[in-house]
Amino acid sequence: MLLPEPSERRTAPEAAEEPGVGRRPRWRQSPRSDDARRPRKVRMLAHVPEHRQARAHVAERARDVRDAGEAPPRDLAEETFQFGPEVHGATSRRGPHKGSARAIPLCGLARSTRPVSLLLRGGWVLTQNARREVVRGDVLVEDGRIASVGDVKGGADETIDCAGSVVLPGFINAHTHVANTLLRGRADDVPLERMLEVAFAADAKLTRRDVQVGALLGCVEMLKAGTTGFVDLFYWEDEVARAVREAGIRGFLAWTVLDADKTTQRGDPVKNAEQFVRKHKGQRLVTPLVGLQGVYACSEETYRAAKDVAEREDVRMHTHLSETRVEVYEHERRTGMRPVEWLDAIGFLGPRLSAAHCVWMTINEVRTLARNRVAVAHCPVSNMKLASGGVTPLPEMFREGVAVGLGTDSPISNNALDPFGEMKACALLHKATRWDASVLPAQKVLDLATIDAARTLGLERELGSVEAGKRADLAVVDLWRPHATPFYSDTLCSQLVYASRAADVRATIVDGVIRVGDGRVVGIDEAEVLSRAQEIAGELFG
Repeated sequence: MLLPEPSERRTAPEAAEEPGVGRRPRWRQSPRSDDARRPRKVRMLAHVPEHRQARAHVAERARDVRDAGEAPPRDLAEETFQFGPEVHGATSRRGPHKGSARAIPLCGLARSTRPVSLLLRGGWVLTQNARREVVRGDVLVEDGRIASVGDVKGGADETIDCAGSVVLPGFINAHTHVANTLLRGRADDVPLERMLEVAFAADAKLTRRDVQVGALLGCVEMLKAGTTGFVDLFYWEDEVARAVREAGIRGFLAWTVLDADKTTQRGDPVKNAEQFVRKHKGQRLVTPLVGLQGVYACSEETYRAAKDVAEREDVRMHTHLSETRVEVYEHERRTGMRPVEWLDAIGFLGPRLSAAHCVWMTINEVRTLARNRVAVAHCPVSNMKLASGGVTPLPEMFREGVAVGLGTDSPISNNALDPFGEMKACALLHKATRWDASVLPAQKVLDLATIDAARTLGLERELGSVEAGKRADLAVVDLWRPHATPFYSDTLCSQLVYASRAADVRATIVDGVIRVGDGRVVGIDEAEVLSRAQEIAGELFG
């Protein structure tokens, strides 16, 4: 919501609330034996009943968390869990077992190694290149990168028949808290402050394994919706990183930093973030970031310390900013400045930063973000559900040159991780509030979920479009559905934004590897993920 400047605005208590139809699509891969393609049963290394027994240790862990100020700084990723060898389908507690063990087993369908080549044959290709070209043809992937787009001669090691489908860059979720899938539905129809109470109370009970399972559930949900990368803001990001590697999705993971007297983390949050960054830098799918909770939980000293870590380690930062009117006015009351003004004054803003929400802003604050090259993650569904009371001023941000990506925010505040729902809601919200049907056309909304989201991470040369040389992060969306038929080559973008659904995604490819095939997640036993998540939720809230 674009607010008047302070000199023009009433005081806080008085402020106003302001036709091409193809063949029926088929999934085809290179011939392989039936045994290799059929999922097989495997025993869990951490059995569900055993996990219930482990819940007795939650209170002890919660006390450890509350005593964070007394705990020595250390790398939380080195926690040791007492999961022992398998005994008749369960596990014993004999002997230490590192937390890196899988919470969910790989399914028999197989974690494939990266194929030498992959061919997506005969689809409509929404390239999202600079000219936003739509090509009827093929996409060839070699060694994790896009090798060719158009009419590809010859074959490949694996082939996907894309007739009747759209091939497009995988979606990038610009802001979420993926492990909060475990809290889905626990704080509906309440404002942000009440929602945070529920979230903080649950945080005190979570174990590391809970976080890993919750994150894995979210990764599965996103992959099945065509999302190939996401920006996460959380603590215990080392557990989220394990889930990212298990699922094969691309994760930009920001360890949350906040003042020591406001955290439930063990040890110094700044040191925890620094150790997480050092441990995970240089990995193929995991990109560590430094995260900050927001001005309501971080002092100037904390902001400066976090920025020092980011600059020293040469990584990006991610934070919440100006999400609600209460946040903005409370900060203004304490400091005499609005959040963006204050962060600019202390020297925190800069091109390393992406900020989620940015709802309650003046035009001068928008210009300040643009001048400092700060990117924004827009989360329309969460903002509406929590009744934040405003709308992020996207037209003004676009005019000033601010890079903006689209995010879902947390499963506790959305409640989904669905890029299709987010795109449609984004377009309709801005049209309705601006009284202008031409505001935020479908093409621009698709940009926010793909190439512009990559730009918020400084990765527009690597991700976000279907072009030769870029990383092969792709989604294949089936148009042969009742709600998507008929379709036309000149309206494919509108079709995706206004008509398509997450369930229409046939294939998701990350770094050249098929992670979803024929609508089914590859390499993870989805049924076990759901079972474990439901079990944990029952223990937390049952």
